[in-house]
Amino acid sequence: MKKLFVAAFAAFGFFGSAFAADMPVKAPMAPVATPYNWSGLYVGAVAGGAWGSSVQYFTTAPGGSTDRYNIQGINGGGTIDYNWQFDPHWVAGIEVDFSGAHIKGAGISSVSYGCGIECSTNVN
Repeated sequence: MKKLFVAAFAAFGFFGSAFAADMPVKAPMAPVATPYNWSGLYVGAVAGGAWGSSVQYFTTAPGGSTDRYNIQGINGGGTIDYNWQFDPHWVAGIEVDFSGAHIKGAGISSVSYGCGIECSTNVN
């Protein structure tokens, strides 16, 4: 039984590969992707929000601090650039980025902190 199995396996392997090589139609060649050109003008933007909590400490007077208070706001920015691809492996360009924020909050302070009744945090 073992010899019959080995003979059947060998015959299948031999004839199977011969039939595959005699296919009348060949598979088409895969298309070659064209390389990407990085030259041109690019414009981008970003926007978001921020929130959290703040505590300020006065380091020269022990014990001076504000209460914990909430801060929140928005931030955003953008970019404008132009690139020149002068070789398949080299790109040069000029870019301008800008960003800004308006995040603020205020809270009650202790007398020893030194900013009055209310202190604030402001990120512009």
